[in-house]
Amino acid sequence: MKKSDAWFKLDTAGNLYPAIESLHYPAIFRLSATLKETVDVPRLEKAAAVTVERFPSLKVRIRRGLFWFYLEPNPLYPEIWPDNPYPCRRIPRKQNNDYLFRIFFKNTTISIDFFHALADGYGCIVFLKTLLAEYFKLAGIPIPTENGILDTEADPDPEELENAFIRYYKGKRKRPVKEPKVYHISGSKLPQGVLMAVTGEVPLPELLKKTRSYGVSITEYISAVLTYSLYQLQEQEPHLFRKKAIRLSVPVNLRNMFPSKTLRNFSQFIKPGINPDLGDYSFEETLHQVHHAIRYEKSKKYLSAVWSSHVSMELNPVIRVVPLFMKNLVMNIIFNYFGENRFSGTFSNLGPIDIPEAMQEHVDHFDLVLGPNPINPVNCSGVSYDNKLRITFGRTIKETGLEHLFFTHFIKEGIPVTIESDTAAGV
Repeated sequence: MKKSDAWFKLDTAGNLYPAIESLHYPAIFRLSATLKETVDVPRLEKAAAVTVERFPSLKVRIRRGLFWFYLEPNPLYPEIWPDNPYPCRRIPRKQNNDYLFRIFFKNTTISIDFFHALADGYGCIVFLKTLLAEYFKLAGIPIPTENGILDTEADPDPEELENAFIRYYKGKRKRPVKEPKVYHISGSKLPQGVLMAVTGEVPLPELLKKTRSYGVSITEYISAVLTYSLYQLQEQEPHLFRKKAIRLSVPVNLRNMFPSKTLRNFSQFIKPGINPDLGDYSFEETLHQVHHAIRYEKSKKYLSAVWSSHVSMELNPVIRVVPLFMKNLVMNIIFNYFGENRFSGTFSNLGPIDIPEAMQEHVDHFDLVLGPNPINPVNCSGVSYDNKLRITFGRTIKETGLEHLFFTHFIKEGIPVTIESDTAAGV
């Protein structure tokens, strides 16, 4: 598909978010790049206008059809907003020229809030890196189109716009559906619209030394630390009934197993965890369980079976002609009972961000922040750059017990952590 006026469907994962979004669950995540210089706003505006033309899947506005939501090209350009205490807030579309993402600036930081119906973390980091490259090029700094940076003068590859779920769909497959009830953090709710965030910075060499000693990956190790911290938190609470299972939602980039250039959604969560009702757990036992659960679920057969049910419903000729308002009602019910209720929290690891050497001297760090969630009030995300891993917790409760247990574990394991002060932000 070239830069054209054609409308197109939301992808298989994206279909869910317009149906379930609300002030309590805006389905937004934020990507930020902190530079080593103050942001030049006029230059950023020019860079955004050029960059968005290269991303037809982002230069869109959403429309409500009779049977499905759909996307159509947006003739306007995105505006640049001064940042305020409102990350990951539901985007006011009319105020935002109908765009489903919003660009902010503050001092040395460029931030973008993305509506998840557009893309996953991979597609959005490609956009952010390309935007930064264009921003620096406008300052006379030549940036090569490598390390995931796209050429803004080239036409989009048709594969960038594909619904890769359907491309790799091989028919509906059976998968285990019975799952135990899981533990959810409770606490004193913050006022409506308030998100608290804290970030810990960990040196990658020390972290890698520890993970290699255990024979696990960084994602497996951090998932285990988060699982064990949730387990410890549950142990501190009085119990009248059986202990509940601890399950995480850990998104996996499917492009690593199912090759695709798509810049839309193409990820699937896996759900490692433990069941404390079976007995007490040490950290080593938790790590062992999480490591093997991730290795088992992170397989082509398992992952394709998980998303096959979603694709089969999307392609079902009977469901396709059901009116949109009825689809939205059903999707809300399914999400409320079988969505976040199945998890105790989320750990989303964007992984290492690579940029050309010419950009590295101008970029200090990147951050990923997950938006608020009414079921799980505390969630965790991570992103690596320049030999540092930045782990951010976002929460909508006053209590900081989970973050304290989590970062204390790193220190006990001999991994230094630099904590940035807790900040309040409206959502």
